[in-house]
Amino acid sequence: MANHATKRALTLEPPEQSNENDTIHEQVTALAHALWQERGCPEGTPEVDWFRAEELMRPEAGKTMGAAA
Repeated sequence: MANHATKRALTLEPPEQSNENDTIHEQVTALAHALWQERGCPEGTPEVDWFRAEELMRPEAGKTMGAAA
């Protein structure tokens, strides 16, 4: 006799649109991690890389970074 698994109706809702703040947060996170790795992955100083990443992500900094590239 076949195994009669109970079927559940799955309600799949589209994922929420990620808002701009989520995207910026993800970008800052990735940049902070890269900066931390460049510094040799020191322990106990995550704010150093986080604040530097935020600073580099500011629109004013982008103009400076773009000119240097």
